[in-house]
Amino acid sequence: MKQQLREGLQIADLPKALEWSNGWPWALYGPLMRHALAQDYSLRAANLDRAEIMAIYRQQPVLQGEASTAEEVQKTLLEQIRESHCDKLPISQLPAMLAVQQQRDRRMAERMLKAPVPAMLFAGAFHVRRDLGVPLHLVDLGEPAGAQVLILSEVGKAVTAEQADYVWYTAALPPEDHCAQFR
Repeated sequence: MKQQLREGLQIADLPKALEWSNGWPWALYGPLMRHALAQDYSLRAANLDRAEIMAIYRQQPVLQGEASTAEEVQKTLLEQIRESHCDKLPISQLPAMLAVQQQRDRRMAERMLKAPVPAMLFAGAFHVRRDLGVPLHLVDLGEPAGAQVLILSEVGKAVTAEQADYVWYTAALPPEDHCAQFR
């Protein structure tokens, strides 16, 4: 596939070939993926597959490590999960959602440790935040705190030094009430 992309050939249905998740709009991510796949460096998937997610929902694994399991980390992630789902999730579902979030972060950290050096992770802001995400899991897995975090954020949204080493501010989008449809 990479050789085809480097030579300028098009794969008829690249999203299908990549088993691309519908939750991530191909129109937004497709150009970046096409570019990345055409490069000489290797790419690795770091997400959980659907079967793994469902297994975590059924039986939450015990997460090992002190940094990622700290009470403040889990409290903040639970609040973010609740808010991002418009406060419509049953409270009983929140622990499973937290487990999925943290197992995703753990998987990303494990893949980072196995990747050729230097390695770069592209992921959502909550996954890469130094105080909540993958960097905590790297510490729990014995990796010294050498990872550098860059977060993309809209102008006007604060990012602290505890969350990231660098911030790349983008133009702010018009405010949108994502929960309006649920009212």
